[in-house]
Amino acid sequence: MAETPRNFGAVERLQADAIGPPGRRTFRLVVSGNEGTAALWMDKEELQALGVATEQFLARLSGRLQWKTYGTSEEPYEGAEELTEDPQVEFKVGQLSLGYESETSMFVLMI
Repeated sequence: MAETPRNFGAVERLQADAIGPPGRRTFRLVVSGNEGTAALWMDKEELQALGVATEQFLARLSGRLQWKTYGTSEEPYEGAEELTEDPQVEFKVGQLSLGYESETSMFVLMI
């Protein structure tokens, strides 16, 4: 049976989570918009590639050759707030595409 496409509208929150002890962690991207919340489970490498692609988009859009480098701050990372609502959609990502719509100045994440 074909899946019904879901549009979560403009994203209000995008949070990457690593859950579990080192060596046995699972990774997810939590996407919350005005139309609901989804938990997208993916491999560490997929999540890292999404971060790199987003960083490259931002660097190009801002006219900079390089965007912020992670892990160089002297202040420790505090982490994001815990997810308080249950996602309406939760699944393992098979294929992921990131794009940018210049007309709306918005990134588009297609899964």
